[in-house]
Amino acid sequence: MVENSHHIQIAFHSPLSIHSSPFPGATPYPLTIHSIIPNSPAMPTATSQCRILIATIIVSSVLVLSASATSLAELTATLDRIRPRVSSAYGHRQYHHHRAKKFSRAKMARQFVTGHNAVRSVFGVQPLKWNKKLARYARRWANQRANDCALQHSPDSPYGENLFWSLKGNWGPKAVVKIWADEYIFYDPKQNVCINGEMCGHYTQVVWKQTTEVGCGRVKCRNNKGFLYVCSYDPPGNIYFQGPFGGRFSKCIVNPPSGP
Repeated sequence: MVENSHHIQIAFHSPLSIHSSPFPGATPYPLTIHSIIPNSPAMPTATSQCRILIATIIVSSVLVLSASATSLAELTATLDRIRPRVSSAYGHRQYHHHRAKKFSRAKMARQFVTGHNAVRSVFGVQPLKWNKKLARYARRWANQRANDCALQHSPDSPYGENLFWSLKGNWGPKAVVKIWADEYIFYDPKQNVCINGEMCGHYTQVVWKQTTEVGCGRVKCRNNKGFLYVCSYDPPGNIYFQGPFGGRFSKCIVNPPSGP
C-alpha cells in the first residue's frame, strides 16, 4: 500500500508474529509480518497510523485464513486416507451392502490404533496405545447387545465409549474411526458444544487429550440385525465442563445427568 501524501510504504515481510491454528491443541502455523516505513516523516499523522493499522489487520486476517485452510486441508487429507469406499448417510446410518470383512483380533487392533492416531496427529495430541483389557471390555459389551444390536452405552462404565452400527460388516476399523472423526465439523471449540443439533461426542473422544489407551471389539448380531462396533477409552473423555484439548467451560459436550 502507498500513501502518497506522506510517502509511506508498508512492506509485509517480517516484527509482528502471529501463531494461528483453527484447532486447539494443534501445531500452530507461524505467520510473520514485518511493517517497515522507509523515508517517512518523523511521526506520521494519526490518520496515517490508523490506515497502517487497518492494512496490517487486513493482511493478518488473510494470512490467518490461509493458515486455517492449510490446517483443514491437512485434516481432510488425513481423513481421506482412511475414508471408507462405501457411501453413508448420517442419522440412522445407511450403507451399501458388501461382503462382510473378516479381521483377526491383531489386525483389528492395528487398524483401530492407526485410524485413531492418524486423526489425533492432526490435532497435536499424543497417540493412543492398544489395551487388551479395554478390548475385552468392549467385546463383552458388544456381545451383550448381540440380540438387538442396539446403540446403547454400557451402564456405569469406568471408561469412555464410542459405538457404531452397520447393517453389513463391510466396515473396517479405519472406516469406523473416520465416521467418528467426521463429526469435527459440528464441534464448536470456543463454547465446547455440538452445533446444529448434531453429534460431536464421538469425535471429541477420539481426540481427547488425556486419553492414552483404547481397546475395541466387533460383534455380528443375531437375526441379521447387523454389526456392532465398540471402542473403550482410558482415561475416559467427554468429562463434564471440560474440552477435548483441555480447559474449563460453562457448557458440556455431553450434558450431565439431571437430578433424581
